Amino acid sequence: MPSLTPNAAMRSHLDSQIGILAELTRKSYDTARRLSELNLELARDLFDDYFNITRQMVAGGDPMQMAALMAHQMHPLSERMRSYTQQLTGVLGSVQIDLTRATGN
Repeated sequence: MPSLTPNAAMRSHLDSQIGILAELTRKSYDTARRLSELNLELARDLFDDYFNITRQMVAGGDPMQMAALMAHQMHPLSERMRSYTQQLTGVLGSVQIDLTRATGN
């Protein structure tokens, strides 16, 4: 009958596995936090932009002014989305590196 007493090798292996799981948990939590911050920042910026554009459109009243305003706002919006995409790619790239390091592959 096998012995249920842990030996040093088994203990070392379990400690190593627990360490890897703890590191993966920390990295996952940090990634979720960074993604939440990034998404919240984008949502706030888009809401502010929407509010300002709506206020300007109501104040203008002229359909041609509204069209010009919308066209004028497309460049800042596309820049904001480009920046968001770049930051998101950076977060996801660092996650891949961190998880690779944590698992030792």
